[in-house]
Amino acid sequence: MNSIRLALAAVFASSFVVGCAVDTSNESATENVASESDALSAAATCESDLKADWQNTAGGTIRSIAFTDEAARTVDGRGDKKFTAVLDTGIRCITTPCPSETTVTGIYKASATSVTLLARDKPTALFNSILGTYKVTTTDSSLTLKKDGATQTFGKVAAFCVTYETTDAGHTFFAQNVATKKAGQAVLKQVRGEVNGLVTAGACNAPQMCTFIYMPVCAGESQFGNLCGFKGSVRAAAGNLLGAKPASDTWVDGACPVFCTDDSQCDDGFCSRKFSDAPQVCRPYSHEGGPCGGFTTPDHQSSCDPTPVDGRTLTCVHTDLTFDIPGTCQFQ
Repeated sequence: MNSIRLALAAVFASSFVVGCAVDTSNESATENVASESDALSAAATCESDLKADWQNTAGGTIRSIAFTDEAARTVDGRGDKKFTAVLDTGIRCITTPCPSETTVTGIYKASATSVTLLARDKPTALFNSILGTYKVTTTDSSLTLKKDGATQTFGKVAAFCVTYETTDAGHTFFAQNVATKKAGQAVLKQVRGEVNGLVTAGACNAPQMCTFIYMPVCAGESQFGNLCGFKGSVRAAAGNLLGAKPASDTWVDGACPVFCTDDSQCDDGFCSRKFSDAPQVCRPYSHEGGPCGGFTTPDHQSSCDPTPVDGRTLTCVHTDLTFDIPGTCQFQ
């Protein structure tokens, strides 16, 4: 587990590297730009740091915003590049579909410590409310926009997802968002004992295709139709933002046990006999030739199916008189 912690620490450390601007409370940052060349260089750096998909993490009108590299200008020639934002309309419904959000497209222009959002032509009132110049602070995984005393905070949507399994303490599946394929490969190199490591494009919670083949697995008290479905739940828990802790869960093959106190609680089987302090579980009946009886733990106990077949019923026959050896179900 130490190797896993080291891998995660290396990724988390990158989230504290300042990008587009230093802390915007330090206004001397702009005063230190010594020349027009330096200003252009700083603006280019800021623009480069902004180019990503960002998701709001603390509430506000802008639910998400994506700064692109696509050239665009307003009808009067202002601006530089295109952005797309999803805005909260403030509408809440009890039925669907519900117009609780709307998507807008505009133009942005970055300087060393700010970004200006513009509309291509006449905006709606809601769109107009987000336009203007914002003070900007970025790290590798976060964006802060400040305007008119209001602050909106965003997390960067991951471009890749790294997944892997470990078997040192049972079968455990991990999913973690990373910025680049190289960063994902670095995580895999630092995790000792990982198997089935993959780095895939897109955030961890991106939709995944699974087959409908029923091969159940159990994770805690949750049962999944197959391993793909289980892994999908872990990926969904990892979300889509950089800097978030990786998600993980441990599974075992087979359906989850059904706990019981008597046979009536078992759909197709019997309730295991009490064994020390171990919980009783539902077990399937054994058929002809199957095991029965014996002194075993609850999850290995067996009993013959009592359902008559052609007027005959199964009986547990013991050929070995050793107390803890199971017998065999036979028709009598």
